[in-house]
Amino acid sequence: MMIGVSVQALSCPVLSCPVLSCPVLCSPVLSCPVLSCPVQPHVSVVLYVSVGVRLPMVLLVVSSTTVTMTSASVAVEQRVRSVPLYSSVDFGRKWQLVHEAVTPNRFYWSVTGLDVESDLIHLEANTADGRAQYVTCRAQSCSEANRHYPFSGYIETNSLVVQDDYMFIQVTSAGRAWYYVSYKREPFARIKLPKYSLPKDMHIISTDEGQVFAAVQEWNQNDTYNIYISDPQGIHFTLALENVRASRGLGETA
Repeated sequence: MMIGVSVQALSCPVLSCPVLSCPVLCSPVLSCPVLSCPVQPHVSVVLYVSVGVRLPMVLLVVSSTTVTMTSASVAVEQRVRSVPLYSSVDFGRKWQLVHEAVTPNRFYWSVTGLDVESDLIHLEANTADGRAQYVTCRAQSCSEANRHYPFSGYIETNSLVVQDDYMFIQVTSAGRAWYYVSYKREPFARIKLPKYSLPKDMHIISTDEGQVFAAVQEWNQNDTYNIYISDPQGIHFTLALENVRASRGLGETA
């Protein structure tokens, strides 16, 4: 689950940005330069600074609506279907396009111990015909020739989740939603819910303690969810709680 981070203006140097020119702010949570400012009417940008890489790597997303800084990635209102994603290794002095059409809130840094390259990015990319694909590439080397596709087919827009040992995607076939999981970067396997379950929506709540907690909305539910818990691989799920009512939309950030 994503945690909101308020960005406050602290004393830090102002860096020049060839892509967009505006002042730099500091995040008291991330302890690194963060950019957050309007560049023209209805356009905002946010920098997300990674941790655990050899060089200070920065990601920038350009959006045509409001943006919110979070501790995990950049959250953008869902009416924006795709945005360009840039990266920088010198805190904004030079920028390089990573991908021209990325789903907002659906790109993730590599996970230490699972991904070989520390600057690897997992992202949900949008195609010209409006479909989505799961793509991985290195932040400063993401041309078409250097892109990899861990899942061979198309995925549902706004469904990619990379969290701890797990990766999740959704595929819609014949009008039915199917959910897939990859455990420790193994090939994707279809998630198995009890036979009586006919899900129309799923949200990953937690991947702590070597198992997955998921909120599943069944075909006959409108404002309630059932809570399921998985085996260590995140494939087989067992019902834990029924008819849990959410106080706010599960798709919203806290």
